[in-house]
Amino acid sequence: MSKNTKLIALILTVILAFSIIGCKAKNNTLIPPDRATTDKEFYINKTDDKDEYFKILSEKSKYYLSDIPLDTQYDLSKIDISKIEPGEKFLTDFKNAYIDLEIRLKGFKEELQNNVTSKNNVVIKVNNEIIASIDKNLKQINEFNIKLEEKNSLLNSKNKDNFFKILRKLERNAHKSRVELYKLLENSKVKLGIK
Repeated sequence: MSKNTKLIALILTVILAFSIIGCKAKNNTLIPPDRATTDKEFYINKTDDKDEYFKILSEKSKYYLSDIPLDTQYDLSKIDISKIEPGEKFLTDFKNAYIDLEIRLKGFKEELQNNVTSKNNVVIKVNNEIIASIDKNLKQINEFNIKLEEKNSLLNSKNKDNFFKILRKLERNAHKSRVELYKLLENSKVKLGIK
């Protein structure tokens, strides 16, 4: 082999090694910092214990469901509409907040489906209830997005009060299912029988 070919092969090998290490590091971002095992090992070894499952559930729900814009600046039940200008920009930001929530919920569901294994019937039941609630949320988000697309031009032609009145009505089921999921997560300790 020529000198240039050896040099190119060496450079490509180094790049490949760094990319493999980089990909490995990205896959470990969801591991709690005090754990030295992979997510899969951590869940399989620990979820027969209701206390450990609750700890994992709390960590993962905090990771996926903290700082959701729909719970703060886009919570239509709490925001002061007098300070918000309705229109296309608000609708775009509102849609993006739902896209963000959908991505988070899918990640949370994937964690619970793929990484929680248990022989404890209570853990299995609670885990399945949470997954079902996430599925309900995803369905409601999809329905909301469809309705919003249908009513987009109507919304933009309304005054501020009617704009938010219609938007609240369109979002009602998606908001309600999100609140139900939060309550289910809050009550999971009781459902697991943890004192």
